[in-house]
Amino acid sequence: MLNPNEEEVNTEEISMATTLDLKPPPPFDAEGDNSSLAQRWKEWRERFNMYTVAANIKDDAQKRAVLLYVAGPSVHKIFKTLQDTGTDFKTALEKLDEYFQPQKKVIYERYVFKQTHPTPGESVDSYITRLRTLAETCEFESAENEIRDQFVMTCSSHGFRTKLLRETDLTLVKLITMARAKELAEKQASNISGHNNSRNNVNRVKDEGNDEAKDKVRHAKYVPKPHKQNQCRNCGNEFKQGHKDVCPAKGKTCRACGKLNHFARVCRSRKNPPKDSKKDSRESVRVAQQQQTQKQSPPNSSDDEYTFAVSSSKITNIQIQINGTPIAVIIDSGATTNILDSEAFACIRKRNKHVQLEPTQTNIYAYNAVQPLPLLGKCRLAVESNGKRTISTFYVVNGKAGSLLGSETAAELGILKIKVNEVSKFHSMKTTGSRGRNEINTGSHSNGSDANSQSDSGNREIRDRNSLKNIDINTQKILDKFPELSDGIGCLQNYEQSLHVDRTVTPIAQRPRRVPFHLRKQVSDKLEELQSLDIIEPAEGPTSWVSPIVVAPKPHNSDEIRLCGDYRRPNQALLRERHPIPTVDELMEEMSGAVVFSKLDLKAGYHQIVLEDNSRNITTFCTHKGLFRYKRLPFGLSCASEVFQNAIQQALQGLHGVRNIADDIIVWGKTQTQHDKNLEALLQRLVVKKLTLNLEKCKFNQP
Repeated sequence: MLNPNEEEVNTEEISMATTLDLKPPPPFDAEGDNSSLAQRWKEWRERFNMYTVAANIKDDAQKRAVLLYVAGPSVHKIFKTLQDTGTDFKTALEKLDEYFQPQKKVIYERYVFKQTHPTPGESVDSYITRLRTLAETCEFESAENEIRDQFVMTCSSHGFRTKLLRETDLTLVKLITMARAKELAEKQASNISGHNNSRNNVNRVKDEGNDEAKDKVRHAKYVPKPHKQNQCRNCGNEFKQGHKDVCPAKGKTCRACGKLNHFARVCRSRKNPPKDSKKDSRESVRVAQQQQTQKQSPPNSSDDEYTFAVSSSKITNIQIQINGTPIAVIIDSGATTNILDSEAFACIRKRNKHVQLEPTQTNIYAYNAVQPLPLLGKCRLAVESNGKRTISTFYVVNGKAGSLLGSETAAELGILKIKVNEVSKFHSMKTTGSRGRNEINTGSHSNGSDANSQSDSGNREIRDRNSLKNIDINTQKILDKFPELSDGIGCLQNYEQSLHVDRTVTPIAQRPRRVPFHLRKQVSDKLEELQSLDIIEPAEGPTSWVSPIVVAPKPHNSDEIRLCGDYRRPNQALLRERHPIPTVDELMEEMSGAVVFSKLDLKAGYHQIVLEDNSRNITTFCTHKGLFRYKRLPFGLSCASEVFQNAIQQALQGLHGVRNIADDIIVWGKTQTQHDKNLEALLQRLVVKKLTLNLEKCKFNQP
């Protein structure tokens, strides 16, 4: 029989052995996204409490030491700055709670709750869980009823919402039961009918209209509709007595199969059904994805190839010769590779038995897809179009989704125009002499040499005289009083804009989009330029939001590029402030009786608004030069126009005969004298607020 003391010792040994197998929670990230700091700390603290219980840590001093050690260096550094932290575990935890969980703003928390909607493909349980989490900080009298109401109001199915509203005693439990049953029934019905959405489509394009010219060979199996008794089998029109002799299809060649005496729209041997013009006009581009439900891209970056199509209803299939075989392809200016589906490759193989596939380790992703396309291999093929010929690598994808021609091959065939010569000419120009440089950096700070300052001042005066040579003398005298208005890009004084982020939306770091080599120097120059103007800065440290860039030529000067962030994913997390923008009717009412008008244009308007430091991480974008983030308000954010309108409206508050719509400021007067007085007051206010104008785009004294 064991000694009781021996049994106790054995139990402690077993407990210690169990403790050694446990891993503590990872260190808390105290320097991450501030908008979700409180929620992340709450979740981390719960995991820590579970760890101390599982590890059987009961001693108060030991728990305190383990807390500060496991929380990590950043938390320990913060803890040392706190006052009255005591010597026990409870006090230390309370002080950290006070730091990481500031005073709640119930009104704002409820606003966030009311703005919450289910994401595409989100399950009922997942959405209810999100609502429950948000309701914890809203202090609702009845959280269950609020969650129920929010679910009903944001339900995406009109029919199901109507069904819920018919219920007289609808509780949250009953709602969840009904929603789960509906969700399960839809999934089962989809499985029964065979409508799975796992086809690998590569940027499948639906052309508008149903003209016979668009009835080209497609790559999907077609089952013809049952034939109507009173419909002509050859032309599709109504069949009447004597129609056979006057049928419009008689003697005509079908565009689908090449045979005589019928139209393509009723061809029984074609592979695709006729398109309905109404359905075609609704959707221009389908991006390739493995599933219909929207998924987030993995946060890690990748050097894999990618394909995507510019969203435009004008994109159509064109036919080219690939190894002597006519193949319909989509021209994708954003794709870095050429794609053939397995059906098109089989057609090529019929005429070219020697063509063989080589194995490949390359992964190709469709735009915003998580899974790579199912590649069968690659091969080198001869491509011909409009008398031009080249040899390119094609990747063969399993399926019948269609074929795609990348930007490089399309440019070599002359199908896609890139104007390489003009770009090369731009590279050889001096940066200070380019039009784009003057367009952005129209002035210089006084920290350079006197010669540079005099040169910049002289250039500004020459430009001003050239752009304003048609204005009257009185207006010129008014402008001469405020030379600061043309000094580069301004910065609204004593104003910083904060961006409100919905912490329930999971941040995502997207893969970078490769910039074509012939544009990289222009992109590098633009990045340096924006840094020198204090508009962007390198992004340092970890960031949970990363967006790709979009490089586009300027509309009136193809030598210049416009660099924009693709903020579609961050926009899903940004909460809009809904500041009203005045309508034309409102302006017409205010300007009633006015006879003289002027329109002033703020230079690079959004970039004159400084972003708060805590709001900059969500603007992070990736380039071949690394990660950068905006210090000023960037273009492309869903809330940018509203917050900019509000900021400028506040800056101009109190002025008579002045209103702004975005970066345009309208000045008016019922007489010339009144107009000039209002104009001078406006220019004085702009100088005080450190805002600048693009004088080349300003218009003065318009009737």
